[in-house]
Amino acid sequence: MINSNEKTGGNNAAAIQLLPADDRGSHQRRVLVIDDDRRFSNAIAESLEMTGVDVFIAFDGNSGLAVALTQEPDLIILDTRMPYRSGYLVMEYLATETDLQIPTIMLSENEGHRHRSYALMLGAIDFVEKPVDPVALVNRVSGLLFEPTRVA
Repeated sequence: MINSNEKTGGNNAAAIQLLPADDRGSHQRRVLVIDDDRRFSNAIAESLEMTGVDVFIAFDGNSGLAVALTQEPDLIILDTRMPYRSGYLVMEYLATETDLQIPTIMLSENEGHRHRSYALMLGAIDFVEKPVDPVALVNRVSGLLFEPTRVA
């Protein structure tokens, strides 16, 4: 697990834990969780790691964007409301300022249709209302990451 927001002396430093390579695909799948709820982020990361996924965690939008740009994960789980940069602004930046097309699942406490529509317009592949069922979220992520390639 890579945590981009561990505090040491007031500076952001990364703590890295590498997992053994997984034989389910051509490369180790990587997920970035960006959510300021540390308990939720860590719980989801631990559950995903049990499926053989490498997980990066960021607890604010700026740190999450930096990790997304440097690590280019296979999928992002992104909260809409966070310090420094909202999830929507992270999505906007990735969509307009980069060539990256990283599938993103947006999480939100806002149940309004407007929020869901905006997230999907920005390119989110799913919009999940909080509180999130962690088992359902991990199953959704696993299905997206390990879905067999279809041959036409």
